[in-house]
Formats: sequence, C-alpha cells, structure tokens
Amino acid sequence: MTTVLVTGATGYLGSAAARSLRASGHRVVGTARTPAAAEKLAAAGVHPVAATLEQPTSLVAALSTVDAVVHAAFGSGDGAAAAETAGVRAMLTAIGDRPFLYTSGIGVVGETGECQVGEDAPVRPPAWMGWRRELELATLAAGHGLVLRPALVYGRAGGLVLTGLIRAALQSGAARYVAPGTNEWPNVHVDDVGDLAARALDAAPGTVLHAVAGESTPRRVAEAIGRLIGRPEATTGVPPDRAPGMVPFADWLGTRQRVAAPHAHRLGWTPAGRPLEWEVERGSYRYLLAEPR
Repeated sequence: MTTVLVTGATGYLGSAAARSLRASGHRVVGTARTPAAAEKLAAAGVHPVAATLEQPTSLVAALSTVDAVVHAAFGSGDGAAAAETAGVRAMLTAIGDRPFLYTSGIGVVGETGECQVGEDAPVRPPAWMGWRRELELATLAAGHGLVLRPALVYGRAGGLVLTGLIRAALQSGAARYVAPGTNEWPNVHVDDVGDLAARALDAAPGTVLHAVAGESTPRRVAEAIGRLIGRPEATTGVPPDRAPGMVPFADWLGTRQRVAAPHAHRLGWTPAGRPLEWEVERGSYRYLLAEPR
C-alpha cells in the first residue's frame, strides 16, 4: 500500500484528491492547520498531520513516512505566493526521488487564440501567474516532479470563481460577464480533478497534465447563473473597460483558452462529471440560493 501526503487535504482540490486516492487503495496522510481540521480528516479516513505552507519545516517533517506527495494547498492573502513558493521548494529539496505532484492552474498557459494546445505546448503566463510558472519549472527540474493544471473547477457547490460569480449575481440581482463573453473557457468537475491527481502518480516524471473536460464561455455560464437565480432576462454583458469592480475575476474572464489533455487521457482518465451549465442551474449550486444576503 502506497502512503500519499496530500497538502491542503481539507480544501476543495485536496479533499477530492484524498477521496480518489483512498478509493484507489492508497493510505492518505493529510495536512491540517487546526484541531478541527484534523478531526475532519480523521472522520474521512485520512491520517492528519499538523503542517502549513507558512511553516516549511512542518511540511518537510510530514514527508518522513510517505511514499509520494500531492500538493494541493493554496495560500491566502498578500503573502500567498511567497508562502507557497517556500513550502514547495522545501519539499522538493527534501523528498528525494519520491513522486511529487504540484497542482498549478490552466491560467499558466495564457492566451491560446484559436489553436487548441496540449500539455507540451509553450506557455505564455500572465504576469500575475509568473510565480506559479516558476514553481512548475522547479518541480519539473527536480527529476521526480509532475505538474497538474486544472481548468475552471466546479462541482460540489464549490470553486472560488464560480461561487464568486453566483454570489455576486445574487447580490446585484443580475448575472454579469465580460462582453462579448464568447471566448472559450475550459472547465472540469472537481471529482474528475481528484481522479486525475490519483492517476498522475503513475505518470513518468516530468509529465504535465491538463485537467480539462469541457469547454464553455463566460456568457453561457452567466446565462446559467441567471436561470439559477430566477433572473435570466437580467443577464448582462459588461464592456471590458467597465468590468473591473462589476464582474468578479474580470481580468481572467476575458482570456481565450483552447486546451487539450492528451497526456491525461493516456493515463486512462475519462471525465464523468455533469456539464458546467447543468451543475450551475440544476445541481449542487442551488444551495447558494438559501444563503442570507
């Protein structure tokens, strides 16, 4: 039985990875910031260990009893990039020849235009994603590293971008998108990301994997949100120069990305999640309608 350390195991992506790893027969150790988080992990069948990105030595100590690492933790606040950089580099130095999966993001790819690109294509990360690209390169250069790039992740009523858009629509009474909103927007269900993270440990070192299952557009997603909140007629496209402050994540929503995942599919990965628009309109996100506003 392989023992896998999952950082961020109580988070959105980390918990999905932990579920899939356990379903595949692995023993899972998960990092926990608090006693409450440790209790949550133990209840899910994950062995908790106290460790955080802000304390790299705690992450290194957590490596002592594991065979591989799935890094899915994300920092928060102004020091997030620095904390994650320090934590990842410390683990890469200490892990030796054991597999290390770094969870990046499809944003690193940058604008693709009309051509669909796979995992081996050159990337053009925006300036604000530069630090993440540096961690990708450090992981791949380590000789035992792998990189996972999830697209827009949805499902199980989570995902920072999608829940932000829905809550903003509920607050304003209208779903908004950055006009014209027809740019391709790759996406993937969170359970499918977890499945690929578990399969990634069987990939050759140096492999990059795109977790991409579907392709939508910001306009179509906004229209689904409009139907969810019962205000489809109020769905509105906002000109790019007015979008910041009116549309959450406006800078990213205007990016055009056409992304393929040939390496992921070679691992036998077959995404099974419901389509993004269905999940928004009819699935787990309906619980957000009951939140106080």
